[in-house]
Amino acid sequence: MVMTSADLLLSLLDRCVEDGVFARETRVDPSDDLVECGHVDSMGLLMLAALIEETYDVTIPEAVFVAELRTLARIAEYLERELRAGRGRDVHALAAH
Repeated sequence: MVMTSADLLLSLLDRCVEDGVFARETRVDPSDDLVECGHVDSMGLLMLAALIEETYDVTIPEAVFVAELRTLARIAEYLERELRAGRGRDVHALAAH
């Protein structure tokens, strides 16, 4: 069973805090534009893309990431679509084994 975008959102947020993409005290609304709200800069976007690739084995093209996936909600929806299509690695399924 593939993680839902809501599950992915929580997982992604936890990983972002663990890996230092966001500071622990940072409150990130899933619909916040991460760059415009100052949660990340260009280096932070690169860290986030690397984290996604490492965690979920999903590579997001840079142009798509920068232009379309600037909120955690959109990133989670994109990951859910990729995992449902059989691309990437569902960390929830790995934990169940």
